[in-house]
Amino acid sequence: MQAIIPFIGLRYLRPQKGEAFTFIVALFSFFGMILGVATLIVVMSVMNGFRDELFSKILGVNGHLAITDIKAERTYDPLVDIIEKHPYIEYATPLIYGQVLATTDSYSTGALVRSMSPESFLKRKIFRESLISGDLNNFYGKDKVILGAGLARKLGVTVGQRIQLVAPEGSVSPFGLIPRNKSYYIVGLSEVGMSQYDTTTIYMPLEAAQLFFKMPHRVSEIDIVLNDSTKLDETKRDLKQLLFDNRQPYAYIIDWRQKHAGFYHVLLVEQSVMFIILFLIVLVASFNIISSMIMLVRSKFKDIAILRTMGASKRKILFIFLFSGSFIGVVGILFGTAAGLLICSNISTIFETLQHWTHSLTGIQLFDQAIISACNFLFI
Repeated sequence: MQAIIPFIGLRYLRPQKGEAFTFIVALFSFFGMILGVATLIVVMSVMNGFRDELFSKILGVNGHLAITDIKAERTYDPLVDIIEKHPYIEYATPLIYGQVLATTDSYSTGALVRSMSPESFLKRKIFRESLISGDLNNFYGKDKVILGAGLARKLGVTVGQRIQLVAPEGSVSPFGLIPRNKSYYIVGLSEVGMSQYDTTTIYMPLEAAQLFFKMPHRVSEIDIVLNDSTKLDETKRDLKQLLFDNRQPYAYIIDWRQKHAGFYHVLLVEQSVMFIILFLIVLVASFNIISSMIMLVRSKFKDIAILRTMGASKRKILFIFLFSGSFIGVVGILFGTAAGLLICSNISTIFETLQHWTHSLTGIQLFDQAIISACNFLFI
């Protein structure tokens, strides 16, 4: 009797005379499970892909850790050398951040100066690949800058032109406080792929920034990139002790999760909520399977009576219907997983096909081309 339980369970799933409605309900339960699982995989792939793409941009521009409030002068170079000896730290970069007013003959806007040496600029892959115009070999001296491409478009300037930068803190003179400004030659345009940086950032050699912001021999922070991001908390603890040992007890260590807490927490919450919502869709499909099994049991009263007469126990009869429901669920999950993976791997083709059909039938452009181009980066 035990060996024929799967046979009877599968036989009950086939439509019998007078049981068409029960079969249709089971069929809808099967397709509901496929749709629910496929939707779960596709949406979670979007969320994970978007999160990884965003975090890769953030961690490409900024380090995993940053040491700020470094008070003493002429100490950051030895401190950088000591920091880079840590086994989990790939490199450390002294930086100066400062807000300025960027002006041209036709436009003015606020901007953020990020200073670094040409060597530090080359260390970051995202910076090396972001240079869309100009030559990094010219990124030196006291009057050279690289502009974010979006900022250059707003200001209406390009490589080879000059830009005026005005510091928020003026210089004291016998005539009062005079705005401190300087003209800089644009040697390149950078586009990292995030408007937050491309429309606001000016890259300046470290020596030039120290002169402009009146920070001789000092930096705003030391940016630290790890070779193993899973060791973030451990490395942070080690650096705190290291700063204390090197008489820098007032320096403050901040990691990228604190610096970008808004992005980080919103994405974590959104991902968790989306998973719960999509899991509820799969749960509804499971309830549909239970409903179809209840209807199947009611339609098989005579068969159950015959099986009981032949000696089948209640437990074995229960296993027959459990096998039928489990078969629908397991096969539905397998087909849903395959469908979800297929959609994720061919999402650009699917979007382009929908775009073509919609445009042919209605003349409406359903998706922007930038969305279609970004699909391959969002799905993982």
